[in-house]
Amino acid sequence: MLTSGRRRRSDHWLPALLLLLFASELRLCRASARRVTVLGAPCGNDAVGMQPCPAGQYCQRQSAFAYLCKPVEPQCDTPTFGVAWIGKKLKTTIVNSPSMCCDFCAREPKCVAYTRTDETSTDPTIQLEIVMGMTQRCQLFSEVTGSTTAATAVSSTVNRNAVCPKPRNALCGPTSSCCPDGQTCVVADYGRFRCLEVSPKCGRPHFGYLSIYSGKAVATGLSAHECCELCASTPGCTGYDYTLLARQVLPAVHR
Repeated sequence: MLTSGRRRRSDHWLPALLLLLFASELRLCRASARRVTVLGAPCGNDAVGMQPCPAGQYCQRQSAFAYLCKPVEPQCDTPTFGVAWIGKKLKTTIVNSPSMCCDFCAREPKCVAYTRTDETSTDPTIQLEIVMGMTQRCQLFSEVTGSTTAATAVSSTVNRNAVCPKPRNALCGPTSSCCPDGQTCVVADYGRFRCLEVSPKCGRPHFGYLSIYSGKAVATGLSAHECCELCASTPGCTGYDYTLLARQVLPAVHR
């Protein structure tokens, strides 16, 4: 009878103990959910705002419902979200990430800062680039005189003293497109980009979209370096498209 009574008393407090442990576990999970520790981890949304990311990363707005931690490119300072620079514009291009915008600025000798915004242009060339996945406008500045608020903007300044930490021939891509001196980020094999030498006879390649110009001649089995060299030695060629299935030489292209 004593044993039975003990069992009944333990049965009475056991559910309460389990509930306490479960509640503690829930609190632990919530605390862990707020702590951002990995690249690409959620870091907020429009409702709650931005949450801190680990050192070397910043919080980037992907949509109203998703902010994600992204790496800070070594050539640029930590980007600021919601701010667009005002100043002397250098040039504008289309990219698919703030990382690419930073890389463009770092490679332009006169560029001191950039602003990346979502692209809404009706220009037919830009619209084709959007279809190809290039959905962001990258504005480079040679001088910054002020700033203004812009909902989709990401802005930063270039750090001329920084050195890309990647080894030669390292993998690269939209999340981190910096490369060592003398190399640039180009398509190398299926699904991957790599830092490789490209002939100085051509400008820095823009990856992620194709040109829309006519008069194309096609050559296969070439590297990006060889594709540039072929274009440079072909009368009338001013640029090229380089893909995995075909290396195309043509009379005009974005550069």
